[in-house]
Amino acid sequence: MKTELVKALSFSALLFTSTQSLAGVIAFDLIGNNSQNLISYVNPYENSFTALSDGFQIYQIGLSSIIPEQLIDRSNSSMDELGVIEESNTDRFFGIVDTVNNDNTGEVTSSWAFSIVGFQQLSFGVDIAAMGDFETSDYFSWSYQIDDGPIFELFKSTVDESIEQVYEMANNNVSLADPMRVNAQILSNQFQTINAGIDGVGDKITLSLAAKFNGGLEIAAFKGLTISGQSNTAKTASVSEPSSYIMFSLCSILLIIRRKQKLI
Repeated sequence: MKTELVKALSFSALLFTSTQSLAGVIAFDLIGNNSQNLISYVNPYENSFTALSDGFQIYQIGLSSIIPEQLIDRSNSSMDELGVIEESNTDRFFGIVDTVNNDNTGEVTSSWAFSIVGFQQLSFGVDIAAMGDFETSDYFSWSYQIDDGPIFELFKSTVDESIEQVYEMANNNVSLADPMRVNAQILSNQFQTINAGIDGVGDKITLSLAAKFNGGLEIAAFKGLTISGQSNTAKTASVSEPSSYIMFSLCSILLIIRRKQKLI
């Protein structure tokens, strides 16, 4: 009887667990060199700056004809005290350097549209690295829009003028004042994942990156843009189906216990 009781309990736990673990990544870009459920990427500022040291776009070492040198960490092969992407890394990334320049004075933006059909309980995650002695006017922000609905901000960077940050280059460390923060997290030249919740459901979500960097020695980079969520079908299963399964399992357990009591 003890064995049958254990089996019934295990079966009940398995049913409950299987219906609660159906959430996961549904769309992404800039993970390695891959994307999923990406509808479009729009960037009116791609290759729009005259100075080769300025940029606001997707780059890839070995394929991009021009990448601002400030973004690349070359400390393994030469004297270098600024960079967020190691020179051996050939993954795609989005880089920002000096967007306030002779070609532009205001905020710059780019956007990614992803399909989210059939999903809910959404969240956004992105890997961020930033390095420099930032000015309080330097910032980036992420926002989202579902279908043609209102635009909501996910988070916006700030500059912390009260501390210094030690940046770990590939072959040396660099200490600089006035690092960037996102919420309570201090950014560095090592990528860190920032997450934010998303309210609403729909067919398409548009993620927008806005920025304003005024200076050639303040940089930021992004990769691993990820939308996670739960299938609408999975949600229905996890709410309605477990009640009947669990009741069946509990009834089975009670029957086993009653049989055992009668035999004692």
